[in-house]
Amino acid sequence: MDVTPFLEKPSVPVVLIPCRLGGMKVLHRDYYFDHHIARGPIKHYRCVEHARLECPARIIVKDSRVYDVETHHNHKHDKSDPPKKADNKQIQPKLPKTLQPGVSANRLHRRVMRTPDNPDGKQRGKGGPSKAAPKRPTLSAAEIQATIPGTPVVYLASRFGSAKVELNEHHYVFHYASGGVAYYRCEQFKQLQCPAQIVAVAGKVHPLSNDHTHTVDTKRQEQVASRYTSA
Repeated sequence: MDVTPFLEKPSVPVVLIPCRLGGMKVLHRDYYFDHHIARGPIKHYRCVEHARLECPARIIVKDSRVYDVETHHNHKHDKSDPPKKADNKQIQPKLPKTLQPGVSANRLHRRVMRTPDNPDGKQRGKGGPSKAAPKRPTLSAAEIQATIPGTPVVYLASRFGSAKVELNEHHYVFHYASGGVAYYRCEQFKQLQCPAQIVAVAGKVHPLSNDHTHTVDTKRQEQVASRYTSA
């Protein structure tokens, strides 16, 4: 699609909305838009109701400016938070006639006996009892603001629409949120097992751990499409 005619129309500054799970949406004329595709420096967005209500509204973003492609919405705008995706209800599969309830294709489901090594009677693999998952740090927003110095948060948006936070030239990706506090970890936490972690509270970023296992490497960092600070 040739977008040149749309780029000649008036534009407005882009308003990016970070979501709870780390994605990014665009707020334009009181409507929310999801990232669709990217063609070089031009990103295409469509209304968040495009799947549920077949809304035809489309916009494009270039150089942090929003251009209208299709302005018509077939629904009313919602100034509240972006709609959440509906949970997919699992359908109970039907068992074949040759397979009776309680019997698998390989063996019977026998009761696991309680032993000193297995006091709760739960079935486990050969590795023995599973190790408990490490507890996530949960600090209140007041504790973080009172004990850890903070700086204004700088958000990054990749060309695929994902959200990041930049601190001291290092990039952090969203991990989880709890009690109004968003936790981010170094984007090299998988490849280089980097333990660095930060939190974002009320427009400021507070470092929990600055111990990086690597130096800043721009070649490893994902390409950044836009950069903005929290209002």
